[in-house]
Amino acid sequence: MKNRTCPNCDYKYSLKEYLKKPFWKGAFSHWKCVNCGRKLTTSISRRWILAVVGAAPAVLTPYLAEFLMSAEFSPLVSWVSAVIIFFVWAVAIFSLEVFVLSEGNPEEAGSQ
Repeated sequence: MKNRTCPNCDYKYSLKEYLKKPFWKGAFSHWKCVNCGRKLTTSISRRWILAVVGAAPAVLTPYLAEFLMSAEFSPLVSWVSAVIIFFVWAVAIFSLEVFVLSEGNPEEAGSQ
C-alpha cells in the first residue's frame, strides 16, 4: 500500500496537502479525497505505531539539547535546535501514514 495515497483513485497527496488536512486530523476523523470525493480515514493501527516512533524523540529532546550545550552552543540555540529536529522527525514519520476508505456509502461522501 502506498503512503499518503487514496486507495480508491491512487491520488498521491503532496506533503503540503498532507500537512494541511490529514496530519492535523484525529485518528477517527474522516475527510473527502480531493480527487475522487471518497471518504477517507487513516489506518488506526499504523497511526499508533507511527505515534510511538514519531514521539520517541520527544523523550530524547532534553538529552539532545544537553548534548548541544556541552558542544558549547547556548542553551537557547540548543533547545530550539532540539525542538526543530523533533518536529522534522515527526513530520517525516507521519508522512509514511496510510489512508484507507472510510466505511460508509460512497454517495454520502459526494454530497458533503
